[in-house]
Amino acid sequence: MAFIQTIPRQEKAFMNAQTVTYAQVSSQSLVMGNVLNFENNLPFTLMTWFKSASALLGLTFISKQNQLSPKRGYRIHSKNALTLSFEFYNTITTNAIEVEYTGGAVPMHRDGSWHNIIVTYDGTKLANGVVVYLDNAILAPTVITDTLTATTLNTDDLSVGSRNGTDKFMDGNLTQSAIFDNKLTVAQVAEIAVKPVDLTKTSMRDNLVGWWGVDGSVFPTINDNSNNNNSGTMTNMVAGNIVNDAP
Repeated sequence: MAFIQTIPRQEKAFMNAQTVTYAQVSSQSLVMGNVLNFENNLPFTLMTWFKSASALLGLTFISKQNQLSPKRGYRIHSKNALTLSFEFYNTITTNAIEVEYTGGAVPMHRDGSWHNIIVTYDGTKLANGVVVYLDNAILAPTVITDTLTATTLNTDDLSVGSRNGTDKFMDGNLTQSAIFDNKLTVAQVAEIAVKPVDLTKTSMRDNLVGWWGVDGSVFPTINDNSNNNNSGTMTNMVAGNIVNDAP
């Protein structure tokens, strides 16, 4: 009688050794196309790890927002060395949520060290439904605009490191960017904000709709490790933009 030996499937080990470096002067970004739209009544969470010592203005981390008025959609960015910002617009200034985190409430985040930023939104159309964490600490907000009532849907590209692949480019490094289709809890944020982890093994894995770690990707494509097939294309870059430097 023949015996058949069953060999356990080897799971792919989580790796975090590489990142993508972005130069604002070269208009570099990672572009996914028209995916991951969120209407204003739907909760979601944005996350990335970033490193920058740049003095340039308007460094975008993650966005799905048009660069032209009414600038509909969402964006998280570093306005300057002391100011972080979350925007969720139907129309800039008149029908929008815009929240800033400035001055004493924000440690120096452009210090050339790695930092984690997470933005959660609860779908209430209110600025107080937004929570921003920097390195697992909740930041005190300054509300700029709190008038959102109309649609936030658009047909623009989701991008990491730029707004719609056209302006407000990143200057520094980004890695392990991710999007969830729910508002993460404080406990869930703590699970992923201290160090990079395999997001498919976390308590929020069922809500993971996009995850762009760098390891295992081959230029010019950065794989979507959430298995949702929202891979990104490295734009105005070369293979050397993938570097061995990660949090």
